[in-house]
Amino acid sequence: MAEPEKEPADKKAEPDDGGDDFAALLAAEETRPRLEVGQNTTGRVVQIGSEDVFVDVSGKGEAVIARAELLDDEGKLTVSVGDEIEATVVATQGELRLSRKLVAGQRAREMLQVAASSGLPVEGKVAGVVKGGFEVTVAGQRAFCPFSQIDVRRVDDQASYLNQVFAFRLIEVSEDGRRIVVSRRRILEEEAALAAAETRKLLIEGVVLQGHVSSVTSFGAFVDVGGVQGLVHVSEVTHRRIEDAAEVLQPGQAVTVQVLKYDPAKGKLSLSMRALEGDPWAAVAGALRAGGGVRRLRRALARRRRAAARDRAAAWLAAEAQGGGPGAR
Repeated sequence: MAEPEKEPADKKAEPDDGGDDFAALLAAEETRPRLEVGQNTTGRVVQIGSEDVFVDVSGKGEAVIARAELLDDEGKLTVSVGDEIEATVVATQGELRLSRKLVAGQRAREMLQVAASSGLPVEGKVAGVVKGGFEVTVAGQRAFCPFSQIDVRRVDDQASYLNQVFAFRLIEVSEDGRRIVVSRRRILEEEAALAAAETRKLLIEGVVLQGHVSSVTSFGAFVDVGGVQGLVHVSEVTHRRIEDAAEVLQPGQAVTVQVLKYDPAKGKLSLSMRALEGDPWAAVAGALRAGGGVRRLRRALARRRRAAARDRAAAWLAAEAQGGGPGAR
């Protein structure tokens, strides 16, 4: 009786229907770390489409992020294939979808918290007028600046601040960064204090300074000469006789003044504009010294009288035009 043939010892087992491979893939998928909504993750850009950008999230699959989120202010794409980006998971059902807005907002709030605690100034743009103050955009976040904190002077023209970019001090960051209050006034006051300290070193009798008129009263004008306020008495405004400093000066006007007296103990600074006009009688004295005699003196005095008469007439006409002159009654 013939013995049955034996299978060769080196014959390999026939492959099965793939069930083992499928099971292995399923097991690997089940053990892959899963992303949760709200979780931050990093990935590499693998493809850029017209609507979406596809990102390979290492070991966790492929995700999608809206192309519009990756454009700058000029509409230019800020990433290229191969770039690594960080984003937040916003959806896991159907497809893995990411967003960079949440990451940017979170980082901005963290940065603002650091700036608030350290006192560092931040740059902000005045975006609009709201109740009680201005809306300011700081690091992409909405902040509030009270009217009293936008400047050191009273705010009369609110629209003049719109779309302006200023440095601000953070005075409150609360509610996880959802409430942000800023102040520009504190920055200006700090800068003025530094400038004033330097200016005080220059306040010596007779020194000439540049300044701006801060306010005008009937008895004179207050002039800011680099963070320090000084008074130009009405008698020191000009050699001409005037009743009110407002006849010659107005707030914001640039002026050149000379220091008459400075009392550092009381902080009082007296200034003069008249001292820089020169002595009006110098020309008369010069005429006499040149041998012009009484006749030349009379002519000089006559010119002075005519000039004074013209000034009075001009003042009267100006008052008449404003309804405040004698002819208005």
